[in-house]
Amino acid sequence: MTATPREVSADDANRDPVTGDLAAVASMDDPALYGPRFAPLSMREAIGQRWLSDYRIAVVAVTDEEVAAVSGQVAAATGEVIEDPQMAAAQVALLRYAASHREVSSVLAFSNRVADSQQWVDQFSVVAGVMAAADRPAGAVSATHIDGTMGPSQREAALEELADVESGDLHVVSNCRVLSEGVDVPALDAVLFAQPRTSAPDIVQIMGRALRRHPRDGHRKATIILPVLFGARERASVETVVARTGFYGAWRVLTALAHEDQALYRTVARMATDLDAPPVPDDG
Repeated sequence: MTATPREVSADDANRDPVTGDLAAVASMDDPALYGPRFAPLSMREAIGQRWLSDYRIAVVAVTDEEVAAVSGQVAAATGEVIEDPQMAAAQVALLRYAASHREVSSVLAFSNRVADSQQWVDQFSVVAGVMAAADRPAGAVSATHIDGTMGPSQREAALEELADVESGDLHVVSNCRVLSEGVDVPALDAVLFAQPRTSAPDIVQIMGRALRRHPRDGHRKATIILPVLFGARERASVETVVARTGFYGAWRVLTALAHEDQALYRTVARMATDLDAPPVPDDG
């Protein structure tokens, strides 16, 4: 059984010399290889039948001037230099969102590299320490890093931390390709795309971590947080900026999710038309 199709890229040697089309290597549509499709169930149907939690997507804009201000405060307080403004923007976005949404207290953050995940955790408490009280949760703020070099007991301990967060606190587990597939994390309020992603299967798998029904509140909506670094002098709307090429990572997340959810597909398709953005994938 599988919930997410797998895609593999092929090189030019596998292209038809006449049409230029890629030759099929293996397809999940081939019942001889994968068997019959016995129980198709769309994401929206699974949500409607309460097998999965419904969700909301929070696109949180942080301006470059706000990041510069936080960077200056961090330098003054600790002498440390923030070198990655996108990382700082993601941290500010999460802290600000959690401050105004007290139900978000346990968060799984996804980075693309182990070093980036480690740096994210090291920097998170520093950034939280200089944020205004209104822009961060009132309780304790903490973060833990895990990666593939750690043993199962360390990973399990990290998941247990997510299950034991007190109301008003915020705890983040930052990882790189450890908890995206094949791991159930039911006691989870949100996932954060700490860095842009372009792989549609990876994006859907990450989202799937948040859609497991919450053990303490089966009616709560999962939250998908997409931080966007926004020019302070930018006059266009946040939606327009997200749809532009410079913010393709956030737009790619939306379109990948739209491919799995018919309701979101219709919304994103309208946005793509209205904003002259890259097209969403065919709803099939």
